Amino acid sequence: MCGIAGLADPRARSEGLLSTGRDFVRRLRHRGPDGDGVALVAELNLVVAHTRLAIQDVSSYAAQPMASADGRFTVVYNGEIYNHRELRAELEASGVPSSTFQGHGDTETLVAGIAHWGLSATLKRCRGMFALAVVDRRKATLQLARDRFGQKPLYYGQHGGRLFFMSDLVALGPMRRELSIDRGALDGYLRAGSVPGRQAIFEGFSKVMPGEIVTFAHRGSGFEPAGRERYWNYAEEIRQSASDPFQGSFDEAVDELERVLLESVEMRLLSDVPVGSLLSGGVDSTLVTALMQQASPSAVNTFTAAFPGHAMDESAVAASVADQLGTKHDQVDVDYADMLAVLPDVVAMNGEPLADPSQIPTYLVSRLARQSVTVSLAGDGGDELFGGYPNQRRGASVVRRVGRLPVPVRMGVGSVLGAASTALRPLDAGRSRSARTAAASFAVEDPLDARLALSGCWKQGEVPLAEPLDVDVIDLVDWPSFSTIEEQMLWYDGVTFLPDQVLKKVDRSSMWVSLETRAPLLDHNVARFAWTLPMEWRLGPDGASTSGKWILRRLVDRHVPREIMDRPKQGFVPPVEQWLRSDLAEWAGDLLSPDRLKADGHLDPVIIGRAFQDHQRRGVDNSRRLWSVLMFQAWLEELETDR
Repeated sequence: MCGIAGLADPRARSEGLLSTGRDFVRRLRHRGPDGDGVALVAELNLVVAHTRLAIQDVSSYAAQPMASADGRFTVVYNGEIYNHRELRAELEASGVPSSTFQGHGDTETLVAGIAHWGLSATLKRCRGMFALAVVDRRKATLQLARDRFGQKPLYYGQHGGRLFFMSDLVALGPMRRELSIDRGALDGYLRAGSVPGRQAIFEGFSKVMPGEIVTFAHRGSGFEPAGRERYWNYAEEIRQSASDPFQGSFDEAVDELERVLLESVEMRLLSDVPVGSLLSGGVDSTLVTALMQQASPSAVNTFTAAFPGHAMDESAVAASVADQLGTKHDQVDVDYADMLAVLPDVVAMNGEPLADPSQIPTYLVSRLARQSVTVSLAGDGGDELFGGYPNQRRGASVVRRVGRLPVPVRMGVGSVLGAASTALRPLDAGRSRSARTAAASFAVEDPLDARLALSGCWKQGEVPLAEPLDVDVIDLVDWPSFSTIEEQMLWYDGVTFLPDQVLKKVDRSSMWVSLETRAPLLDHNVARFAWTLPMEWRLGPDGASTSGKWILRRLVDRHVPREIMDRPKQGFVPPVEQWLRSDLAEWAGDLLSPDRLKADGHLDPVIIGRAFQDHQRRGVDNSRRLWSVLMFQAWLEELETDR
């Protein structure tokens, strides 16, 4: 796990490029405190930089930037290749001399694979999480690539005739103040809670998409875009899996799932430093921890954040799971004051705004784990693969019901319910909130609309931009054909919500304290198997007492007594609704003041002021909407800090 960055500037001298590379290293130090390196490719006016969190082969043989044996390729890489030993054996069997490898780390294997097979063919063989940049001196190209599910971030952009790439936009430092905010990205952020898809918050910048290779070619005066390639396509993977459905019984499917997941967990124990597990007490983290303990010769270190007195505190369940599995358990007790105290860190760690309040407890438990281990396994991906979000089933139901009605009828009913929600505000906050959600549901046309409508964020056409957009910027291409709406919902969450919000939150929170997190459920072999299963084996039979992840729950039953685990999905979200009326009211009022919003020039102070006042008067819960605005405003304020 590391930080990478680079700059190509046809007008810069070598000394200036090297100085910029060192600046990148300083700003990405949190992603890799164990070492760093800067390499100049003078003939291409390009510098690449790397900060290292030493996990596999902590010796200097794994230092980066790393050149291929013939000097043709220079690579900087962030992540882990879990099957690199098998790939190294395959390389040696195909004629690559064993003397090519001086150490035992995955970076050497990756570089040798690129030199021997090419980038795309190498990445197709890799099982892991990664973001990387490859400079090819012979072809004068720069290629950027990202892992299949987007566990590791990678941005790129062109500004002032220069080409940048980086793990995190914080690497740009004070230059960020020179960049313009992309209004389309801001619109998407306010609607989804994170900057969606390929977009980045700054004009001229983008994200490499999961499973994608982006190529730039040097053409005399500098680098120019030279194409994109998908070495892995989630939609195509789903099509292939669905065309070859699992043929056995449900119990046989549980057996096979255990085999596939255990292999994935075992691969992710590959490390030369201590490994632990983030144990929330939920189904996914419990299963990952159980299989990790099964594969480990000694007690696994597990970590939990406890929220005493809160109804959604799962620390007691996590402690029971740890006791049942025999792990070495540690927890940090967190009160509201603790969460409020780390809010400035949470803002600072995001290179672009992120409106997920659960980032606060994620950061706190990551900080706890880092005191004992350098790597932690986590349960991310279970909800997206096996149907763990209530809104997946709820959204499918909304689309199915509402889709039967003619558009004029839907719009009319939605308008009536919207008016009712307004009238109910001073009388009954709960009914007002329910009426508003119902009103939003009557405007949906597809699963994407349903997912966004149920999220509680700003709806299309109501986003409080100072200059509203007249187009929908959240656009999903290559929408696969599915037999059920539930499948569409799961696919949507896997290609948007998972990389754009969940994995972004985990990466930023853990890497801020130099902790590597690994997600065994996000192995593409696990995903391939999941999509061979009938949907009812994932979501569960109708009328089940618990929603979603049915087959995962039945597998957990083999390791932990059902009475401990058999309960609805909870998760922990800080009490933002109450905070905005108490502890954070003054802070929020300052960030949302009309004068400040007008001066910033991005958002409409009238719409936001009305939403804030409605919330303060307890007439309606606008916390999700307001939190997205507050995180953007706080992020703007953070830009003024020279980091």
